[in-house]
Amino acid sequence: MFTIDDLHDIAIQIEQNGAATYSKASEVVADPETASLLRWMAEEEERHRQWFAGLPKTRRTLSAADREVEDMGRSLLRDILKSGSDFLHDREALETAPDIDAVLTSAGRFEQETILFYEFLLALLEEEDAISRLREIIAEERRHLELLQQLLHSAAGSRQ
Repeated sequence: MFTIDDLHDIAIQIEQNGAATYSKASEVVADPETASLLRWMAEEEERHRQWFAGLPKTRRTLSAADREVEDMGRSLLRDILKSGSDFLHDREALETAPDIDAVLTSAGRFEQETILFYEFLLALLEEEDAISRLREIIAEERRHLELLQQLLHSAAGSRQ
């Protein structure tokens, strides 16, 4: 069982991972256009992180057994998200991307993975407020994915 507070903390970590990944990749790619795009993506992820951080946290009273189960679940997810496993964000794919199309494709995949992860979390939530907030976040991630797809289409069209 996940609460809005769990979602809040996990989402902040996902967005931090995304911002760090895009930022680091922008420093190592040779193409200035690609580097600029990656910096923009890092800024977008940071904006998401700030949005999540600004959401109020709620506190509800849990039984000792519920608290133990939730603590274990949160700890496991945080370890995965903070680890060097690059869960949701494959730094190497961006750092070695040969061109803007590859960057946009990788970034789109990251956004899709984030959406899938948030949809997974949505199925675990019980609180109506948390469900509503997460649906808003998923819609925002879908808008980012749509923008990336438009940029990819524009980049391909400008080369023709």
